[in-house]
Amino acid sequence: MKDLFQKLGTQKIKTRFNHKPIEMALFLSFLTVDVTKSNNHIGSCNGWTQYHGDDNLVISGAIVNRGEYLDGIKYKTKLNNSTMTM
Repeated sequence: MKDLFQKLGTQKIKTRFNHKPIEMALFLSFLTVDVTKSNNHIGSCNGWTQYHGDDNLVISGAIVNRGEYLDGIKYKTKLNNSTMTM
């Protein structure tokens, strides 16, 4: 995961700031860790998605125009998108 964070700029993992968002299925296809889709989180009823993995990995997404796109990645102890430290 550390290599992945180093390759992505912070703007590339924020749907609301990106004019070319990453499709969630494409992003998940590159992961080498198992993640489970959550159906019990805030926003799940109105188009926000979440996937959970080991080491407090949380991948969030949004359904826009019938497609699911990457919104944010949270990993380990600092669970926010503005500071990605391992």
